[in-house]
Amino acid sequence: MAAPGGLEQWQKDGFFQAAEEVQESADLMESVYRTWIRERSNDSSSDDVEDLQRELQTALGTAKWQACFYINLHS
Repeated sequence: MAAPGGLEQWQKDGFFQAAEEVQESADLMESVYRTWIRERSNDSSSDDVEDLQRELQTALGTAKWQACFYINLHS
């Protein structure tokens, strides 16, 4: 059983919002990765696979930037 006010206390913490944003980026990255793997396995057109690869690289860069930014912000 969680302590009363536990979630509220977490939500007030600056890391909570940061963690949610990084998690959203990581979720997007995972989704794009799974699609990219599936499309590569299905012999989709190279343009589609390249587009997904660029999208994956962007999602990875975003998640990495957010994580580094928030770590540096709170250090």
